[in-house]
Amino acid sequence: LPVVKPTILKHTPALRFFEEDLGFRHPERLDWVLHTVLPTYSGHNVTKTAKQYEKDIFDIAEALDTSNPEQYERLRDTLLETSFIRAVNAATGRPQFVRPINACIRTEEVKIWFEGNDEAWFVKMNKDLLQTEAWKRVRKALEPELACSTRIFAQRLQGVVSLPSRRGAHRRGLYGFDPYALIS
Repeated sequence: LPVVKPTILKHTPALRFFEEDLGFRHPERLDWVLHTVLPTYSGHNVTKTAKQYEKDIFDIAEALDTSNPEQYERLRDTLLETSFIRAVNAATGRPQFVRPINACIRTEEVKIWFEGNDEAWFVKMNKDLLQTEAWKRVRKALEPELACSTRIFAQRLQGVVSLPSRRGAHRRGLYGFDPYALIS
């Protein structure tokens, strides 16, 4: 994508020159995200300031909002293959950008399952960004891949999970472990 400095476009004659004489148009948000924003997340040593990352999330959310269904699916597929989720390793706390399928929203329940696991990653963003409508729209587009939700069927009592007991067959789980729990 050809890029023109925004400060140049503030001057009406320059804007007219680019639009009328050269035929440039403002890029669609989808093109901007696919060709400018997401490629910055390729590689292993991606660094972004909190402000840059927040702008990227807002751009992605706007692209999702303004896309037709076919473009939406194309963007969603690209997002799922891009390591753009800021996360920390559950065992080491090391920050890294990971693909949505490799990150979990950290809840107390998910923490019990994955804390200390060096292959698990928890989403790490400042609380203000997590509360924005932009993040909520991006998260919704990525579900269920990003959700990493858990369902625990048994009730926990003082570190012991009481499980079904039938005549001659008694079972229980210790310290929150439930052998019937599902992680999706």
